Order: sequence, then structure tokens, then C-alpha cells
Amino acid sequence: VNFGITAFFAIGAYSTVARLGKFHAPREVFVAAEWDVVNPALAQLYQGKAIFDFSTKPMGYYWIFPKAGELNVGFGAPRAFATSLKERVGFYNQKWGVEGWTTKAAHWIPFALPGSQAVKGNVLLVGDAAGCADPATGGGISWGVRSGSLADTAIWMYLSGSGLGLAYYQYAYELMLAELQAGVA
Repeated sequence: VNFGITAFFAIGAYSTVARLGKFHAPREVFVAAEWDVVNPALAQLYQGKAIFDFSTKPMGYYWIFPKAGELNVGFGAPRAFATSLKERVGFYNQKWGVEGWTTKAAHWIPFALPGSQAVKGNVLLVGDAAGCADPATGGGISWGVRSGSLADTAIWMYLSGSGLGLAYYQYAYELMLAELQAGVA
């Protein structure tokens, strides 16, 4: 059945759909790099705790998350500081007493700014593809779920013949962006 709509739920900051669709998306881009620390004693010390250190200068944040027998540590900062992440993580690892870390991964985190577009024609972007991430933590799962739920509602409105449909999603997306911008402050 052809309902006359093409909906792409493009996951990830590297969305091919967003790139090929030439979505207008003013964004601030952060880079996050993470490392694993295989040290059961340290993992036990930090068990049940998630550490965020926002005292970093000039900008960014450091984290420690315990996992089974190891820690995940990392640093997020604006793109301009991408080349210094390993050095910065080393400084904060020393500050927090973390030793023995090995490189795991680095990735971009796009934060959509007011004026970003999440609807173009009959294509909707959600989650990281739409730049829905928490500017304080870089976390995007809850915002991805929220934007996906709003897109689901918009699609059903569209399919039921409501004139709002996809325009509803853009409006709801802009409200989310306003909420995310409050987090920047």
C-alpha cells in the first residue's frame, strides 16, 4: 500500500539521509572520545556512580561510567578542541585517579540550533540525525525516543488526513530545540 509518505528514521550523527537530503541544520558540533579502563579494583571503587566533571577549561566535560570489571572514561568538547581530547582525558584521569586506559572510540555529537529543519518534503529526521542530543551530557537516547514518538504521531496524523501531520512534527521539534537550548544555558 502506498500512503504517499516516505519516512526515514535515520539514526546517527552521520546520517546519510540528512546529508543527501540537504537538510538546513544549523548545528554546534561536539566531539566525544571514550576509553576503557580495565581495572576491576577501580571499577569496584566507582560501582554505582556516574561522574561528570564540568570544571574543565575552557569548555567541555569529563565522565567516568563503571561497567562490569572496567570503567568507561571520556571527554566531550566543541569541535575546535578535538585534537586535544587525549591530553585532556589524561589530565582528568590523573585528577580522578584513573590509570591504564586504552583508546576505544571517538564520534561527533551534533546539537541542533534554533532554525534547524527536521522535515523536508515527506522525509522526517529523528534522534542524532536531527541533532537531538543533550548539550550538557551529549546523551541522545532519550531525545531520540522522544523525537521518534513525535514523528510517529505526525505520521499517523498525516495518514489520517489531518492537514497538520508533518508540520506538527517540525513544530514539536522546534519546541524540543528550545528545551535543549535551555540546557546549554
